[in-house]
Amino acid sequence: MVEPPRDRHRADRSGATTYWVRGGELLNVWIAHYEPESAAFEQEEGDWFPVSQQEIVREVGEAFAGHPSRDDLIALSGAIVRPTKWGLYDRDALETWVQGRICLLGDAAHPMLPTFGQGAAQSFEDAAALASAFALHQRDVPTALLHYERVRHYRATRFQLGSKFAFDHLRAKDTAEQKALLERLDERVSPAFAHDKRGGEDDSWIYAYDARKIGSELPAKRLGPWDFRRTAKVRYGGIKLWMPANPAKGTRRVTREEIALHNTQNDCWIIISGKVYDITEWAPHHPGGAGIARMYAGREATAEFGDYHSTEAVAHMANFCVGALVEN
Repeated sequence: MVEPPRDRHRADRSGATTYWVRGGELLNVWIAHYEPESAAFEQEEGDWFPVSQQEIVREVGEAFAGHPSRDDLIALSGAIVRPTKWGLYDRDALETWVQGRICLLGDAAHPMLPTFGQGAAQSFEDAAALASAFALHQRDVPTALLHYERVRHYRATRFQLGSKFAFDHLRAKDTAEQKALLERLDERVSPAFAHDKRGGEDDSWIYAYDARKIGSELPAKRLGPWDFRRTAKVRYGGIKLWMPANPAKGTRRVTREEIALHNTQNDCWIIISGKVYDITEWAPHHPGGAGIARMYAGREATAEFGDYHSTEAVAHMANFCVGALVEN
């Protein structure tokens, strides 16, 4: 089967993709615009709804202002038959999917953006793992559900985070400093990244995985989506990471309410394993890109930080530690 040719157009916060379907009889037009504070879908969450051609034309014109293909995209959007609109929602990873005798599967457990193309596949894997857990533990429902969660949470969260990072408008481009660092490391933070000069091209972790094989023993709980490298942790091997002029002392006690006030890319505090970090200055130098500040500012990032980072990287984080999280 031959993949139909696609035509792509990209602006700073928008993208458009067109491709022929039904043997060239119909042209599918997909136009996306990144608008995190949009109120258009508050009453229509979770479904497509019709919009007028006039609205589509106006929004495309605004989204692609100054783009060389703007006029063509306006003409194309005006020719769409029965245009519809749908909101894409970014959700953070849940810490647990199980409560008593109830568990979550599929999108209820790990809703993700469609950019990685694995949402439905992860739902199938959930079902396969859950069936294996009940086959193993029989009538011991709590243990079966816990086993299911522990074998699935780590992997599904990785796809959830990968889909977030693959959504181009959520992350900044690599700086020259980051490109040089990543080339020396010869690995990439996540296979979902499309950055240049990164390794990690082995995709067997996606397609050669059998979700039915859950093991015979209850595995330990793991946080984080980082299980793809052949070695457990990457070591920086003498590579010098950027350091702040005045390292943080890490002596304060900080509440979630205070952390929530530092929730922008230019004023970014995050929570990792009970500690609070101010990564405002560090984010532009982070090997994974500054997008981490855009996505997790003012929020919990323990699961996303996970057990990926090397001991050197964990030690380096101490330079940005504000203090310990205090629960009210």
